[in-house]
Amino acid sequence: MTDKPLNIKSQLKYRIGILGTDLHYENPISIFRSAREISKNLNLDFYYFSGEPYQVPYAFDKQANILYYLANPQTLDGLILISNIIGSFCSARTFRERCLEFDPLPLVSMGVPVKNIPSVIVDNQTGINEAVSHLIEEHHHTRIVYIHGRPEHFEAAERFKAFRETMKRYGLEHNEDLILQGNFEQHTGTDAVKELLDNKNKKPGKDFSAIVCANDYMAAGVILELQNRGIAVPEEIAVTGFDNVKFSECLLPSLSTVHYPFEALTRQTIDLLLMQIKGEKVPELITVKAPFIPSLSCGCPDSARENSGMPLVPENLKNLVINLDPEFRRKINNEILHSINPTLTLWKNALIRLRKENKWNLITSEDSLSEGFDWSAQMLGKIAFNTFTNANYQNIIYRIGSALSTTLNLKELLTILTTLLPEAQMNKFCLCLYEDPETSGEMLPPKSRLILAYDGKSALKLPADGLVFATKELLPGGIKAEILHNTWVILSLYFNEKQLGFLLLDGSSYFDNLYWNLRNRISGALMGVKLLEETRKSNELLKEANKQKTQFFINVAHETKTPLTLIKNYLSLSRKDHPDDKNLRIIEENIDLLLGNMLNFLDVEKLYKGDTMYNHQSPVDLSQSLGKKCEMFRGFAQKKNINLAFNIEEQVFIQIDPWALDRILNNLLDNGVKYIQKGGKIEITLRQRKGKAFLEIRDNGPGFPESAINHVFEPYFLLSRKKMSKQGMGVGLSIVKKIMDDAGAEIKLEKNKNKGVTFTLIFDSMTAGSEKAVIITGKSHPVSTIENSPLVERNISPKKPSLLIVDDNIQLLAFLQQALEKNYNVFLAGNVEEALFKLKYNLKIDLIISDIMMDDIDGFSFLSEISKIGSSDNIPFIFLSALSGVRERIKGLGLGAIDYIEKPFSLEELQTKIESILSLRQRQEKKDLIQIRKKINALLSTHTENRVELSMQNFESMCRKLGMSNRKLEITQLLLKGYLYKQIASKLNISMRTVEYHIARIYKILNVKNRYELISKFQ
Repeated sequence: MTDKPLNIKSQLKYRIGILGTDLHYENPISIFRSAREISKNLNLDFYYFSGEPYQVPYAFDKQANILYYLANPQTLDGLILISNIIGSFCSARTFRERCLEFDPLPLVSMGVPVKNIPSVIVDNQTGINEAVSHLIEEHHHTRIVYIHGRPEHFEAAERFKAFRETMKRYGLEHNEDLILQGNFEQHTGTDAVKELLDNKNKKPGKDFSAIVCANDYMAAGVILELQNRGIAVPEEIAVTGFDNVKFSECLLPSLSTVHYPFEALTRQTIDLLLMQIKGEKVPELITVKAPFIPSLSCGCPDSARENSGMPLVPENLKNLVINLDPEFRRKINNEILHSINPTLTLWKNALIRLRKENKWNLITSEDSLSEGFDWSAQMLGKIAFNTFTNANYQNIIYRIGSALSTTLNLKELLTILTTLLPEAQMNKFCLCLYEDPETSGEMLPPKSRLILAYDGKSALKLPADGLVFATKELLPGGIKAEILHNTWVILSLYFNEKQLGFLLLDGSSYFDNLYWNLRNRISGALMGVKLLEETRKSNELLKEANKQKTQFFINVAHETKTPLTLIKNYLSLSRKDHPDDKNLRIIEENIDLLLGNMLNFLDVEKLYKGDTMYNHQSPVDLSQSLGKKCEMFRGFAQKKNINLAFNIEEQVFIQIDPWALDRILNNLLDNGVKYIQKGGKIEITLRQRKGKAFLEIRDNGPGFPESAINHVFEPYFLLSRKKMSKQGMGVGLSIVKKIMDDAGAEIKLEKNKNKGVTFTLIFDSMTAGSEKAVIITGKSHPVSTIENSPLVERNISPKKPSLLIVDDNIQLLAFLQQALEKNYNVFLAGNVEEALFKLKYNLKIDLIISDIMMDDIDGFSFLSEISKIGSSDNIPFIFLSALSGVRERIKGLGLGAIDYIEKPFSLEELQTKIESILSLRQRQEKKDLIQIRKKINALLSTHTENRVELSMQNFESMCRKLGMSNRKLEITQLLLKGYLYKQIASKLNISMRTVEYHIARIYKILNVKNRYELISKFQ
């Protein structure tokens, strides 16, 4: 059937839909514009569903197709599918199956024939036939290159088929080397030229003289690449395209192309759909003609395009408007604002002015009103209008994008849309969000929520949380009746794999590209708002959970204080009866530490909640209070071999709560003495200058890394989490900072140039009332008062099994040594480095017990290091740790530990496990030794092929032939008898290092890797 219009007249208000892709490319835009105009003339409601092709291969793009399910009998009377676009990535069978999903909705396929569905297609074959025939008959080209579109694309296949048939009809030989693959994109045209010239080494003018492209985008790429190589078009190579897109008339030379009849194609499709809706009989297939338009790129004169009704726009007209002065440009813009077809006189005046300024030479006289002058004026007007609208488009996109990018909540986002979208000629719009935010892919959520509806004047009044409706209805019933008519563009809102909702926009806007851009920007803004809202809710939940957790710990601390108080008091009674009992002193010290931690925890929560704990109105003698505190700490520091020096100016008075000052000083001095190594130094200076008291506490300890300086005063901040027992709870310094702030004082922390840090406390000094000043004395004392003297191994006996215990808590080591030394040799190490040294060079250890959380190297790393020591890799290993998580337990056992005991532990349980492990190991060693000796006996009793007995003498002879010394021979014999490395060292009275050296040489001489290969060597 031909493309003669069916002249359907619509009497009823039908709703028709078109399934197409983003209005970002010229083909869907041309169809959309044509359908919009036709629908307006026929009084139709027209909905354009802007999705993506089925089975599109690009990441996340398939998410857009969820809105195709909105095209259903509840929203439409009929549906058009732009099949040559949305079906371009799938097979004909698959596409037909997708079409059947819309049953019983009346359907028409546009661009591709679909079985049992009325279809309107373009006569691609005639268009290509005319183009190729023109090249052959008018320009005498016989060696013609063809650049194919996507192979699976119906129209691409039709165009290629027509090319082959036309060449064959003229009796021209088909050369496969001149057929190149593209995919309709401009860069594939460029790539095809490179393939032709560089890889296939074809010579322009000799091997080929013309190039036919399956569309205009590839033709543009061909022309640009030829021109870049200095190959003239059409003088050396003629080029044709297909589709007649806008830029084809602006190319230099203008492009010869086949005109794709978008308007006629759309009109025929809508007519066919209306016939179906009315129940009339419809033809199965209608074909629309596509005429060839010759122009400069094939070698035809410049007038060829103009005569065809397609005017040519010279390239240099594009920049004319930009070169006009601001006042003249303002007049042009004002004229454009009032008319889409600006007055001819205005453009004639512009051309005359440009000629005067030697910027335009098309005309020869100011008074000339020739046809060429009029035509040029019209073209200038067209380009000026396009330039203006493009500038407006860019301005709108910039304003909307900038506003949305800073949106923090949904209400603000809706306000931006209602303010800025009308400026883009989008007078009506609706925003709907899916009720199920987890839905993704191509499954339409059953429920949606309308959160914004704008009717051209203002936003409709909706409930605060919007209106919930069945998604397939597109909008709630009342809103649909009130707002949903005329032309609409429907967009899917999604972000990566996350479905968000859909947007309905007024389809009458001139800014077609704006729809695609808005979808991306609104989707991004919605996702940002959604994430911010989720983060806010999560923060609120986390805040509430932390509040509950904090309250729980406060309750625990309160409940624990009572039994600890009883323990402390009863312990004090026992201490009076046994003042020299060191064990009782250790217990008392650790109870004080526990009580101090709980007190700090309770107080930091009170302080940061704003509870009043101190009255900072009392005058305090800072000089005497500090002096007494320093004297108290000096003895403690001396036990650790730390030099505590102080220089205190007399008569320095401040106003502060005495208890608060005591806590500040006690905390800072206790931390200083506790963390500074032996031989360190603490310098305390107090001076008064200009109404201020400056207290400096300087040390040469480990200090803080630069990254931690700004965080040490934060609650619960821990510099290192490896060893909690050494760091407390991380609240001490935060309490100091909070007290100082409440007292109106200041505290600073600075790193020293060489080593350590300096705390500087700055108070307002006072003189009035100083005679009543309080001196703090003995309110608190250092937490740690017992000297951690070095531990020495004792009661070592070769008859007892040996244990190596590794922990950086000296008191715990002392306790375990005292508890276990009766039955075992107890060797001690305060860190991993010391333990490794003892293992490698000195000790025969039967069992290792190690903590996990230690400074520098932890217990997990220690166990890994042991495996590298050949003589120690089979020693049983027990973790004894405060870490109680399943993950830590699995990690420890996975590394090879034989057991994992959590602190606090039962001494009886530990003793039982040690005894059991050592007993099991002893039995296993005996069993292994028996097996090894059996193998040696079998070895010594084995006969050679000549049935000659291999005696020990022969064995020794063999070893000597291999160049082994007596020492190596002795060690080899002991290895074969099953002796371990430590046993060999003990038996031969040599060091472990010597044994390791000889065994390594033995294995190398005999070409074996281990003891078992050594035994097999002699079997």
